[in-house]
Amino acid sequence: MPVPRKVQWLLLAAAGLGVAAIGWNRWSVAPATITVQAQAPVSEQDTFARTLRLNGLIEAVESLAIQTPRLAGAGNQSLVITQLAPKGALVRKGDLVIEFDRQQQLRNALDRRAEWQDLDEQIKKKRADQLAQDAKDATELKKAESDLSLARLEMLKNDMVPRIEAEKNKLSLDAADAKEMHEMEKAAAAN
Repeated sequence: MPVPRKVQWLLLAAAGLGVAAIGWNRWSVAPATITVQAQAPVSEQDTFARTLRLNGLIEAVESLAIQTPRLAGAGNQSLVITQLAPKGALVRKGDLVIEFDRQQQLRNALDRRAEWQDLDEQIKKKRADQLAQDAKDATELKKAESDLSLARLEMLKNDMVPRIEAEKNKLSLDAADAKEMHEMEKAAAAN
């Protein structure tokens, strides 16, 4: 269970006051006088410099690791830092911590956009080609239907034309019928 921040500060302040009180007490005691036997004169009181040295490490109570964004794609892509917040600076939400050089990313984005536009144009061309082919197939189907109708009409005249002409009409009818069947199968396969 984490200790609340106020309790941490109170404990830190109490510890600091305790260290200060012990230090004051230790160095505020009157310096001892030294008495020497008859051979030596009595020494004088000497004043000593009172200093307090602390040794330790100051760390942030809260910190957050910042990771660089992942770059997609192949190649040896590296990020170049153009601006960086000073070490140990206090930052708030929305403050600039690090800025990377955008030139390579912008160039990559423009290249990908050009590729996308090229692919989009290729798709449009394929659709236009498909529509043209559909129109051509529909035209060929109508032509096959009209050729079949014409061949049937020619067959009605077979009683009045020579026998060789009647055979030609029969062959034309068979060819027109076969062509219409082929065009219908092709149209059904396209759909």
